[in-house]
Amino acid sequence: MATSFGFVCAQESVEVQQVEAKSLRAVKVNTAPILDGKLDDPVWRHAEVVTDFHQNRPGDHATPSEPTELYVIYTSDALYIGARMFDSEPDQIAAPTLRHGQGMPFDDRLVIILDPFNQGRAGFRFETNLNAARHDALYTTPTSFTLDWNTNWEVATSVDGKSWIAEVEIPFKSLPFDPNLDT
Repeated sequence: MATSFGFVCAQESVEVQQVEAKSLRAVKVNTAPILDGKLDDPVWRHAEVVTDFHQNRPGDHATPSEPTELYVIYTSDALYIGARMFDSEPDQIAAPTLRHGQGMPFDDRLVIILDPFNQGRAGFRFETNLNAARHDALYTTPTSFTLDWNTNWEVATSVDGKSWIAEVEIPFKSLPFDPNLDT
């Protein structure tokens, strides 16, 4: 399991704090979910529900103002991520970005960062909003990424009462990874 470190700098002294690494178990399923922006396919019931999130804007590692649920499953061909982002005022969900490939700095969004080599130094970023606009990037270091990378992936979204939902499909052929790693 990879270990993450947080760094806090104050004038001339540097304090290093170890941050507890978190993990989740992606469940292999035989049938892929239908990408329709709903989490009502029976296959999602096999996934563990992840709810331990923190927000970074506003606040740094703050308690979320609204809950989020994340589900991760996979088939032989693709990784599937389902997310339900609750919002007590769903008519206020910000989604001005409509075109694929554009950044989403002013949108309510789901951002997925994958590190398929489990190195903690590089990875892949997938970002979407309520309009199912897609934006992807390649992390070249833990804090910088290039937008000159594009890959094939799909997303469908919807609003469901007091939440918006995203279903994401990332084909394994779209990502390099080490098949010998089990994390």
